[in-house]
Amino acid sequence: MVFEEMKITNKKRIVFVDHSFHKRTASSNFFKDLLRDKFQIIELWNKSWLGKYNLKPEQINKLNPSIVLFWQSIPEPEFIRKLKGNIVFVPMYDQSAGKDKSYWNSYDSFSPKVICFSRKLYYVVKLTFLLKPNCYFLSEFFEFRNL
Repeated sequence: MVFEEMKITNKKRIVFVDHSFHKRTASSNFFKDLLRDKFQIIELWNKSWLGKYNLKPEQINKLNPSIVLFWQSIPEPEFIRKLKGNIVFVPMYDQSAGKDKSYWNSYDSFSPKVICFSRKLYYVVKLTFLLKPNCYFLSEFFEFRNL
């Protein structure tokens, strides 16, 4: 588990669970930079794409997050169920495009907030959470204040 040293701060804490390949590509850094002004970011690296899910809910909960944000890789509902804090998904089209309404419905009881970069993915997720305004297209993110 890799994360920045926890500092004493008045900022809310986000545990940012990122795809470990992004350590090399730094492709999620722009988003983390947007959040850093208002939040303390603790990075955890998901290695499930290598065939091993290295994170446990208990590890995340020990960090006492206000928000747990999953970038690209979304764990199974059983994993999410054990977490404390608000849940935010930032799915990527290439990994989530084939997921249908039943997949997204399996997360409905957690009331996750979802931020989509793909308009097509946004509409699939938005239809699933129709009664809950928890899905945002990227342009709406900048109006999105209460993660």
